[in-house]
Amino acid sequence: MVRSAFLAIVSAYVWCALAAAQTVTSANVTGTVRDASEAVVPGATVTIRNHDTNQVWRGVSDERGRFRLLYLPVGNYHLAVQLSGFTTANANLTLSVGDQIDVPIMLKVALEESVQVEARAPLVEARRTEVASTITPHEVDTLPLNGRNYLDLALLAPNVSRTNLRNTDRFAETSAVPATGVSIGGQRNLNNNFVVDGLSANDDAADLAGISLSEEVVREFEVVTSGGTAEFGRASAGVVSLVTQSGTNRNSGRAYEFFRDDALDAKNPLATRKDPLKQNQYGFSFGGPIAKDRTFWFGNVERTQRDLTAIVTIAPSAVSAINTTLDAVGYRGPRIATGNYTTGYDTTNVFGRVDHQANGASRLQLRYNLYDVGSPNARNIGALNDVSRGQALDDTDHAVAANYLTTFSSGTINEARVQYTRSRLGSAVNDTIGPAVSISGVAAFGNWTSSPTARDADVVEG
Repeated sequence: MVRSAFLAIVSAYVWCALAAAQTVTSANVTGTVRDASEAVVPGATVTIRNHDTNQVWRGVSDERGRFRLLYLPVGNYHLAVQLSGFTTANANLTLSVGDQIDVPIMLKVALEESVQVEARAPLVEARRTEVASTITPHEVDTLPLNGRNYLDLALLAPNVSRTNLRNTDRFAETSAVPATGVSIGGQRNLNNNFVVDGLSANDDAADLAGISLSEEVVREFEVVTSGGTAEFGRASAGVVSLVTQSGTNRNSGRAYEFFRDDALDAKNPLATRKDPLKQNQYGFSFGGPIAKDRTFWFGNVERTQRDLTAIVTIAPSAVSAINTTLDAVGYRGPRIATGNYTTGYDTTNVFGRVDHQANGASRLQLRYNLYDVGSPNARNIGALNDVSRGQALDDTDHAVAANYLTTFSSGTINEARVQYTRSRLGSAVNDTIGPAVSISGVAAFGNWTSSPTARDADVVEG
């Protein structure tokens, strides 16, 4: 009796989940087929074809005229509905991540000659419960981003703002991803959830984004600001979810470089000089078919080299007095200084993805990405903090992910995801000898109280 009750509960849960079919990385298309008299039309063949890959998904309208096409990859599609004795109804659709689109279809009785009806269907998302904003592929590709940090795309969504890092820090505390401070709904940036292709992209040690990607590999970007579904979870603020690029039937690629140089900058009206800066971001992307209509690949390699100068503003008289005292007591650590100091970072991003559809019922996705960053004087320096107070940053992350989706019927689908992430982070201190010394309103120097920092993380997710 208990076993039967348990199975009934599980079956009901699975049925409700399929009925809702809220997807993290894909889209769903449903609809009702009717004739000119508004009567439902069962048995109509529904076909949807991806324009870029020529892959096809099929369904049949049930006794109520309803059809469901679930877990479709994002992209541009052509929808066709056919039944003997009726003209073919067609619609062009653009599916974005998380879309739950209901398409009304009307079939007209065929005359002696077949009539092709082309119409853009009115899109209704009656089943979508969360409040979300989607950044389209066109916006990702064309909007300028200073530094090309993909997380800055989240700022295009309403109710999202940037959290400030202290002083000149480019990296948040214990994080290797540049500028990961994003506040959603006015809540702390530590309360967000980051998702890439339906899998976790969180740094669980820092509660921040754990994966840095080139903007070139981001296809679509979604920010859920309220009402996130159970598929997301673990976030009391919001969810940042993105879908990566995949190959198509057309070989395509590009090489690029973006640069900034202080020679092209204007001087701040309140400054006495220009701030030294040299930044180069360059790379290439390429993708195409391995087996036409079935197997595709996409890859990207990108490097960033950023050199800049920041400033310590400790008063020269304080520098002289403190160094005299350190000499007098025989302090073995470095002496403090004021003025300019050099910083910056070098990063390397490598990304690869393969998509394979063995038949209309199964789909496999494989992904690999590498992120490597090195930054001298990365944190805790500037203003009244001496260089000896600072830390370097050295981090290497690898991630391997697989997604396998199998369709058993229009109402039974299984999606399996697995990911392995290997992260090695080190944050060595500049002063390995001295204690931490803080003189309020004057200077701070010596070993930072929470340093050195290092961690090794191996995470398996499934």
